Amino acid sequence: MCYRLCDEYAYLYDCVRLIPLADIPVGSHICDTCSSYGKNFACPPYSGKIDVSLWDFAVLWKWNANSKKKHRYNVALKTVHAAFFSLGYYFALSLRDCYCDECKECAYIRSEERVCSARKLLSSSMQSQGIDPRDFGEGKYGLELF
Repeated sequence: MCYRLCDEYAYLYDCVRLIPLADIPVGSHICDTCSSYGKNFACPPYSGKIDVSLWDFAVLWKWNANSKKKHRYNVALKTVHAAFFSLGYYFALSLRDCYCDECKECAYIRSEERVCSARKLLSSSMQSQGIDPRDFGEGKYGLELF
């Protein structure tokens, strides 16, 4: 599936690879110095800590940055998640590199109800789960746990 995603969606992905989750260092969140901390649904304290040890493998994908960055990132996120869901991995979980930028201003800071208007695209940041995307190299990454 990783090779097929790269072949069929070359405009979205620079690389897609399967890695054992045990190969990824996981600690406590590393978001304290980020300006989105406490102001974005993908960030602490809203994102909460997920027990990533429940998953065995991860699909790491590096997306191709371009002038339509946000749109392409969210399309790439949905595409990789849908691909693994279609294989029967119904409890797959997508993690994004950094805060969600789907909305011009996150509803988290505008709303008392704290309901995300882009919740179908929303996923927690890797940083909120204690995973540092810089461990994978330069670029923007997404992570699919299954």
